[in-house]
Amino acid sequence: MHARDHVTNATKLTAWREAALALLPPCPSSAALFKMREYLRIPNARMRKDVARLLAGISPCAVELLRHHQVPRDRRICRFCLYRDVIEDEHHILFACPEPTIQHARDEFYMAIMSKDPGIVYLRRRCGDWSFFGTMLNDSTMVHTTAAFVSTVFEHLRRTEPRLLATEEEFMALPLQPH
Repeated sequence: MHARDHVTNATKLTAWREAALALLPPCPSSAALFKMREYLRIPNARMRKDVARLLAGISPCAVELLRHHQVPRDRRICRFCLYRDVIEDEHHILFACPEPTIQHARDEFYMAIMSKDPGIVYLRRRCGDWSFFGTMLNDSTMVHTTAAFVSTVFEHLRRTEPRLLATEEEFMALPLQPH
């Protein structure tokens, strides 16, 4: 099986598959595959590690942390939202979670990149979340701001324990996300 097939079928590598791999041609050359990426040039070690963890699928999100405790995926709920139908994965935390600290970091991220390039708003409207994120990670003028956002959010996650539900009753008592 080709390496791309492994990544395409892996449940843990969503960020890498959607943000990094999607930017490569279907059959990349070795040079294209192993080219030094902008996110690897981030001088701040903490930010570089957080981006690497995001792309490797080993983030501090409940979807990863609670996996080690054999918690079923659908029970790895967002520690902030506390809705039984909201899984705390990287996509939810980076793009959707309304928790005030995370929302503020997201707003700051968007304001910072738009102040660098006001035309980025058009790219954001045209791209999916991960595609846009991958573009920012591979842009030398945006990668530091993007990494700072990831690191800020991950640090907030590290300071707050994931929600581990002890019983089925506790899980069923949580509300569903309003639509």
